[in-house]
Amino acid sequence: MNKYKYLLGAIFFIILSVSFIKSTFDVLESEDRLDELKEEVELLEQKKSEIEKEITYKKTDEYVEEKARNELNLIKPGEKVYVVMGGESSSENVLSESDFNYEDDKKDSNWYSWYRLFFDN
Repeated sequence: MNKYKYLLGAIFFIILSVSFIKSTFDVLESEDRLDELKEEVELLEQKKSEIEKEITYKKTDEYVEEKARNELNLIKPGEKVYVVMGGESSSENVLSESDFNYEDDKKDSNWYSWYRLFFDN
């Protein structure tokens, strides 16, 4: 009978040890997962900061002017537009306001104006 007590005690101790080891591994895995989540949160906060800076920049007049000039081809009042065309002599290839006849543009249809722009030399 005494042997059975020791055997039951040993089995109980083994079950308790296995349970303790398993819970220890679960805690270690949870700590690793927590570290991963902290890194992910830090990365997301950096992205948020970059996006906030971008939004702040896009609300400035400098950004609006840049987009108006580059994408909409707008100019400020009083500015003159010069178009440089490829070629040998740079002075012959610069177009200014005096090179355009605005009266002809008003008479021509839109498709003909585009045709003249690209194909008429």
